[in-house]
Amino acid sequence: MKSIVFFGLLSIVAWGHPHTFIDVYPTVLEKSIKIKWVFDEMSSNMLIMDFDLNHDGKINKKESDLIEKETFSYLKEFDYYTYIYSGKDKMKNIKLISFKAASNGVKLEYKFELSAPKNISKIEFYDSELYSAFVLKDDNLKTDKYKIYEIDNDYFFGYGIRRK
Repeated sequence: MKSIVFFGLLSIVAWGHPHTFIDVYPTVLEKSIKIKWVFDEMSSNMLIMDFDLNHDGKINKKESDLIEKETFSYLKEFDYYTYIYSGKDKMKNIKLISFKAASNGVKLEYKFELSAPKNISKIEFYDSELYSAFVLKDDNLKTDKYKIYEIDNDYFFGYGIRRK
């Protein structure tokens, strides 16, 4: 009986973990936020194999457009895993300004820009479904106006930045 309970719990734990790990590099501008995601090597390899149509190991404009259409555009429904706050209010209907996918050798990068109000109080990066884990380190943030904090909910983890 103990082994049945153990393997039942193990299967729940194995199912409830991120499949993709993404380093986040945010840049807060006056009316927008530029974000760079750098995917882990395994996710990068799978995506590059799927979308590098000419098999040259790089992502060109045509391939980047295909990645945007086939993968990134669906993230609009989840606000691109980027939750922008003005005061205590979460901004709705975030607009994508630009998108570009590229490879930096081994890893895939998404560089995109989102619209934002002038008075951003904080920005959070997380996937509440737990398929993607977002990592934000001090070296990833190139400003002294914001500081990084951890988001530790009961069933998902993320990072945010807030005004100092």
